[in-house]
Amino acid sequence: PQIWNHSLRPNLREEVLRLAQALVAEDLPVTVLLTADFTHVDPTLAKLYGLPAPEGSGLQRVALPDDRRRGVLGMGAFLMSSSLPLRTSPVRRGRYVLEVLLDRPVPPAPPGAGTLPADDTPVGNRSLREQLEQHRRDRRCATCHAVMDPFGLLLENFDVLGQWRTELHGQPIDDLVPMPDGTAVRGPQGLQQLLRAQEHEFVRSFAKHLLVFASGRPLWPSDEAELQAIVAATRAGGDRWSALLGAALASPLFTHRTSGAPR
Repeated sequence: PQIWNHSLRPNLREEVLRLAQALVAEDLPVTVLLTADFTHVDPTLAKLYGLPAPEGSGLQRVALPDDRRRGVLGMGAFLMSSSLPLRTSPVRRGRYVLEVLLDRPVPPAPPGAGTLPADDTPVGNRSLREQLEQHRRDRRCATCHAVMDPFGLLLENFDVLGQWRTELHGQPIDDLVPMPDGTAVRGPQGLQQLLRAQEHEFVRSFAKHLLVFASGRPLWPSDEAELQAIVAATRAGGDRWSALLGAALASPLFTHRTSGAPR
């Protein structure tokens, strides 16, 4: 109630659009979507994020004081849309990182996989994180959840609306998360470092999404070589938007686009 009002939802959307506009207008690297050290807020959004209220009307560009909220993963629009009504969803957030940012499809849940509670109230003194760990002990679920959940758990310091928190139900949030390879990573900053180390995959995923939108069809396995050529040209151009757009527009995937099935 202290944050939510009728202007918050459209402002969250506008914040994302402003970052996209900056990417294009300033010809920034597409990786700025992961690493941007600035955002656009009005007094309502600034209060949500714990930032000083900006001067002037409407959303104003401001520098982020630290790196925990950099890029789209620190934006309320993502954090809210990847949550449930009464709690966050490490599963949804982790799946977004894998499928959208890194283009690593995750299989659907098997029948009878079970569900987690609708809110984050501890069950039998087990926190949501501990309930997820128990869920992963089911061999049918472990294959996917062992990969997805850690990425989402790294964002647990952000609540449903994207406010920063250090406690949940009076208990400190454990932001040190073991990853599938056994390494321990801490919080949103650690997730950002992981994604920076996989920038090539992110650029490829971004290029793929752009081409799907531009061509009006999914990409097929036979398109992979051309997609990799576009990624190589983008990386050679400093990952800038103009490099990606130029390579995509010159590609046969765009100039000879077709909606037919692959041959």
